[in-house]
Amino acid sequence: GICMFARTPEDAPLLQHALTAGQMTFLALVRGIPRAKGIIRRPLKEGGRMLDATSRYTRKTVIAGHGLLAVRPAEARLHQVRRHLAAISHPVVGDARYGNPPTNRRFEETATLDRPFLHCSKLELELDGKATVVTAAMPEDLALVIKRLGAR
Repeated sequence: GICMFARTPEDAPLLQHALTAGQMTFLALVRGIPRAKGIIRRPLKEGGRMLDATSRYTRKTVIAGHGLLAVRPAEARLHQVRRHLAAISHPVVGDARYGNPPTNRRFEETATLDRPFLHCSKLELELDGKATVVTAAMPEDLALVIKRLGAR
């Protein structure tokens, strides 16, 4: 996925602000087939407080009875995408914390998935007054899972 680093300690607050104000898109393979699109509004506990959180998703395709989603969290809460998808009974495949153990085992055995199928594919933010879009291709290990499941 996408990782960004500040070049200097002085740049860190500026980058943090840009990331907070920006928009991330994640690709997630989830258990089962969710609706074609949806909005998940569910507060999440963070630091002992309940904080508002909203995530929007669009189903891109169905692969072997599971949905490949594009998910856009409105906030950047801890594990927001994973927690929200689990809350609607469509956890991320391979997610040991919020996922479904039998599904995770099946994907590990049949498709060699050894981590959550969650990938930050796009980041839209403003840097130095310019709109910036950063994209990242799906990593080889996740692309191989899709291939092994018979999808293109």
